[in-house]
Amino acid sequence: MNFTYHGFTQNDGRRCFTFWSTTTENHPITIFSIEVELQLLSRIRVPIQEGPMFCLQMLNTASLAGLESLDRLHRYQLVEEDFRPLLIERAKRATDKAAKKHLRKPFAKHSVQSNLVLGPSFQTR
Repeated sequence: MNFTYHGFTQNDGRRCFTFWSTTTENHPITIFSIEVELQLLSRIRVPIQEGPMFCLQMLNTASLAGLESLDRLHRYQLVEEDFRPLLIERAKRATDKAAKKHLRKPFAKHSVQSNLVLGPSFQTR
């Protein structure tokens, strides 16, 4: 099943993302509306611009799980639990990034006896 982002509407502090599903010729176009509170996005530190992509990922995952899982998303309101995979992935990336920082060796300072010159040379001849 393919999903197409149709746009969003905003009412007070809620944004509703609308998607159309396109399947085979036998099935009509189905509309999915996924709503999210903007305060929730702010609290979880998810940019509003990433909202449609997050919802699309949810629809694709539900589509692979089966029609029963997909049916609940026709009119759905996101809750904090829906963002758990995103938060877990974010924490994993932060941990990996922190681990990589400690693996770097600092630059060694050159010894006084070396002939390495950093910057302009002030020797006159």
